[in-house]
Amino acid sequence: MISLLKLELKKFNMLNYIISFLIITVAILGMITLIGVTETEEGVIYGSANELLGIGDIFIRVTLTIFSGVLLARIIINEFKDSTIKIMFTYPISRKKIIGAKLIIVWTFIFIAIILDSLLIGIGLKMIDDIVNITPDTITYSDILGRTSAILYSALVTSGLGLIPLFFGMQKKSSSTTIVAAVIVSLLLNGSVGNNGATLFTATVVPVFLCIMGVVIAFLSYWNINKTDIN
Repeated sequence: MISLLKLELKKFNMLNYIISFLIITVAILGMITLIGVTETEEGVIYGSANELLGIGDIFIRVTLTIFSGVLLARIIINEFKDSTIKIMFTYPISRKKIIGAKLIIVWTFIFIAIILDSLLIGIGLKMIDDIVNITPDTITYSDILGRTSAILYSALVTSGLGLIPLFFGMQKKSSSTTIVAAVIVSLLLNGSVGNNGATLFTATVVPVFLCIMGVVIAFLSYWNINKTDIN
């Protein structure tokens, strides 16, 4: 399995996705800062350090859920659509190991990316706030590190529910369908649903249920791969 993972990583040149991840991080910082320096009638937009970091979390979840759809489309769906998966299935390796390696790569990449992004954006926002004061509070490194459990929870749940688009992509053998499904899931879960800015993600049962659904979809795709039509 390790050799297969290395082969897949080399095949899809994951360096390009790492660069894309870094660009996303910079873009999120830029958007949050741009919003923060714009004053409203009530004063500053971000009323506290926790609110500022919370907005960062929402941006991270939205972008990386969509990014999960992109990875699924590129690493799995496109190979079925172009029938290149047939070549891999002629190797003396079980189909389950092949699809399992692909799923592991997508899940692991998103899980690690969310953790790193949360830390990088937290540190970045602290440095920016020290210069332009986008919140009345002072962001400390303790504030950032104190959110470790929340970051791990977000990474675990988001990387799991990020697998949901696989179901729609496999039905149509369409990468665009996969990405559109990821966009819909991310916006429904992280869009504001109340005057207080609450999202469905804050209702623990919803993201946990969707995470379980994503894991089940991935497992069924893995388990039933020998029966899947590859034509």
